[in-house]
Amino acid sequence: MAQQEIRVLENPRRAMQRLGFLKPIVHRASTRLTSSTVSVVESLRELVTDKVAVPMTASIDRYLRGVGPVGTGRIGETVDLELQDAYLADDTMPSQRGRLAIDDDFTRFPQFAVSLGLLRRDSFSPLVRGHTFVRLLGDLEMSAFRSYQASCNPLLLTDSQVLLLLYCLLEKDLDVLPALAKGLLALPTPFNDSQAGDLLPGVIEQAVARLKPRTLAASDIARLHQLSETAKAIAQRKGGRFGKTVREQTITPRLEAFVDLKILSKPNPLAYEYALTTKGRTFLEDLGRSKEPESFIATGYVGAASSLTAMKTSKIDSESRVLELCHEAWKELASGLGYAPITDTALLGTIRALEAGHGYFESSVAQAAMKSAQHLSPPLVRLNVDRWGRITVVKFLKAP
Repeated sequence: MAQQEIRVLENPRRAMQRLGFLKPIVHRASTRLTSSTVSVVESLRELVTDKVAVPMTASIDRYLRGVGPVGTGRIGETVDLELQDAYLADDTMPSQRGRLAIDDDFTRFPQFAVSLGLLRRDSFSPLVRGHTFVRLLGDLEMSAFRSYQASCNPLLLTDSQVLLLLYCLLEKDLDVLPALAKGLLALPTPFNDSQAGDLLPGVIEQAVARLKPRTLAASDIARLHQLSETAKAIAQRKGGRFGKTVREQTITPRLEAFVDLKILSKPNPLAYEYALTTKGRTFLEDLGRSKEPESFIATGYVGAASSLTAMKTSKIDSESRVLELCHEAWKELASGLGYAPITDTALLGTIRALEAGHGYFESSVAQAAMKSAQHLSPPLVRLNVDRWGRITVVKFLKAP
């Protein structure tokens, strides 16, 4: 039996809010073999704090007043802003929070890419999931990080990016999000970050109690102890507004990510108050009622998550068609030895299918299609499994 992995978002911090900042971090990593923490931090700082001249608008004035400094100048006059402020002030942003300001913000945010499984911890080089994310980045949005583009806000996520990043968040926070989803559904609307944060002690302790009997590694036991201590520290702040305490540090990255991912909306983009979107409520209901979250990821995630987007959501049931779509995705991700993780192959395959208007398929259907193809004579694919018998990687031997 496989050892139970702890799937709780690692070291969340309040600075980890706008998922769009992951784009330049992971894209830069894809062009380098390794990077140091210092180089990643300084690259991000240099990029987003670059000064740009933009015309003052009512939206910019509201933003500047909301984040601290009072806006100066008349509407239409030119104002010098940091690149990040120019984009965050855009009134199409669902949330205008998440500005990276102090040294700790820039140091912490790249760790978000590590926590989501996009980059390696020590070298900041991309994992396959990071390469998959890079495949979904457009040239125009990446150039908009280098020079201000009024017509393209790179902090906004495309539908394809929503599907991938929501999957990353769910996969890495699976021991928290289903129970948190139930709690959020029960809150009055709108609710604030403190009310949502008050749900965390019970959610975390529930996860610890479930994981403890299945955890053997000393490092995992230590982490469960740390999570219990976090839950106790959050519980001490229950019912009040205290600013940037451990409660807010822990809940804000999850709530603000949900805003970027279209699950939550904000009546005021500058306030930490939230409401469930209609489609977001449906998604959280699907997630919350799943008795086996792993099963939800494999058999229901794409259908539930694609409904958050504007993509065509008809289901593809044909195994032969699914195999063809997976083959195309595999060609984008295969290593020099010809292998690609089966999860990423299926995920990119279904995203490409949705982009083309073909509909979607679930990971379980993709795995079934590949298993069938492996038993053909001659076989179409080669599948490798880990020591617990789980399929990990796929190699196509020829086109289906």
